[in-house]
Amino acid sequence: MKTTIELSDSVFTETKQWSKKMGIPMRELFETALRKYLQSLKQEEVQYQYENHPFKGQGVCADVQEGNWEYIRSNIYKGRGE
Repeated sequence: MKTTIELSDSVFTETKQWSKKMGIPMRELFETALRKYLQSLKQEEVQYQYENHPFKGQGVCADVQEGNWEYIRSNIYKGRGE
C-alpha cells in the first residue's frame, strides 16, 4: 500500500543515511521501525502483575474477627482525638 507521510527534514535525512549505510530501501527501514514501535506499545498494554509477598505471622489478632470493619476501625483510632 502506498501512502504519504510528513517528516521533519532531519528525520528524513537521517533515515536516508541509515538506509544507504545498511543497504536497504527506506521503505523497509520505515516498516521495520514502525513494526518494532507498535510491538513495544503492545507490550506496554500488558497489565501489571502484583508479586505475592506473604507476611510471616499468625494472621489477625485474637480479639479481631476478620471482616468486622467497625471493630477494626474503632481500635485503629482508640485513644486518639477523644
